[in-house]
Amino acid sequence: PQEKMHTLTVGTIPRVTLGIRPFPPGVLEKGQFYFSANGMPLYKVAAYTPSLLFGLSDQSQLRFGEKGGQLVCGADARELVCDLTDGFTMDGELFELKDRSRVTISGGPMIKFWSRA
Repeated sequence: PQEKMHTLTVGTIPRVTLGIRPFPPGVLEKGQFYFSANGMPLYKVAAYTPSLLFGLSDQSQLRFGEKGGQLVCGADARELVCDLTDGFTMDGELFELKDRSRVTISGGPMIKFWSRA
């Protein structure tokens, strides 16, 4: 059985507003994205906030016990498949789920939002 995660964060940019860096370091290739799934208890989240939110160290190097598993992250995902029991937010829009649902997240085409050309 797979461990339950409390949060799943996925994105294509390494840094978001206010300097928050919720992903491990790495350079993405076309079709890849960053991900971080966290199943840590709240006291561990608080203790590791500098790594988890501000990228002050590489969160992919954090190990917890023999199995690890409380934090799964990377900068090389092409597809994630997960079972969700709650709703989720994508691009600021909340999606509610009535029942447990299997969701697939995969890379899409690159879109240019800003250009100096």
